[in-house]
Formats: sequence, C-alpha cells, structure tokens
Amino acid sequence: MTTFTFTAPPPNGLLPKLAFYRRRYGTIHALARFAATKIPALWPVVGPVVSRGYRNRWTHQSGMKLLNLGGGSNTIEGALTADLDPRADTYMDLA
Repeated sequence: MTTFTFTAPPPNGLLPKLAFYRRRYGTIHALARFAATKIPALWPVVGPVVSRGYRNRWTHQSGMKLLNLGGGSNTIEGALTADLDPRADTYMDLA
C-alpha cells in the first residue's frame, strides 16, 4: 500500500538546504532551484529542463500516484508537487 506523508521542512542555512535538496532532486536541480528562488525569472527557463528527470521517475514508479497541483513548497513524500514556485518538485507552466 502506498502512503503519502508531508516531508520534513528543509533545514536552516544555505549549505544544509543545498544538501537536503541535492539528496531529493540531484545536484543540478538543487542548484537551479536555489538560483531561481533568488532570480525568479530564471525558473521558467531552467525549471522544465531540470525537473524532467524527477518527474519521469515519479511517472514510472509503481503503485498509486498523488499529484499535488499548486502546492508550492508544501511537498508530500511520494507525491509530485507541480507549481510555478521553484520550491515545488516540478515546474508547471500555465501559459
């Protein structure tokens, strides 16, 4: 049976946060997502590219799937959170 739980919030501090997101998404996604929180116009450019791998892994996993639309930084373990916000699991474009 698939269970879904809210993830623990990321730790405080730049290096602990980067380590947290690197474990969850990979180094390139973590760095791009950090840069996009500082320069929001960057996320529509890099978001689709860097979130593709994470989204594909979620799509191909077995069992039930939960899609959290518009969840922002409120990610749920085992679910895919899609949003315009760089803190979401994957980029969502409403254009």
